[in-house]
Amino acid sequence: MKFPHLHLIVGSKEYREGLKYALVKKDFTIAANAHILVKHPTSNLFDETFINSLPEKGIPLNNQILKSICLAKVIGIELFGPVLILKSADRSKYPELSFDLPDVDYIKFPNHDKVLFKEEDAMPLMRIAIKPELFLKAAMAIDPEYPFLQMFFVEETKAILIKPKISSEYFGAVGVVMPMMPS
Repeated sequence: MKFPHLHLIVGSKEYREGLKYALVKKDFTIAANAHILVKHPTSNLFDETFINSLPEKGIPLNNQILKSICLAKVIGIELFGPVLILKSADRSKYPELSFDLPDVDYIKFPNHDKVLFKEEDAMPLMRIAIKPELFLKAAMAIDPEYPFLQMFFVEETKAILIKPKISSEYFGAVGVVMPMMPS
């Protein structure tokens, strides 16, 4: 199972609970920190059996779970109430992993609909100030096989819309990177 590096986006020491988890719902999965937000169609990331087992409100996955899915060569994911079970192809190195999930009702996730914008709203820019490592993290969280980003700008102080290349198996993923304030 290929899985993007969403653990690079989700914070482990964030003050806001919603930035410590990715939210996995039947239709989409979002991961965010204070500078980057990435949204994937859930069907690009997980199999149909797992998606059908998701509760309507979704489940939160923390940094450790996302990293385990990404690095442990996971071949199966099962949900048993508030417990997530990961099955690895490499049982000698990664035995079956089990995680207790927090109740999603107590976590306020970023409103991705307010942050994301449409490509057609983009316009040319004269300059922008940005931390380069933010783009690398965003690229790896969108498509780890080919970390290439299409970028769309609105203005120098607004979010930058990012998407994978058109031929990516993660096509449909979208994200934003927040620029630094230019001096």
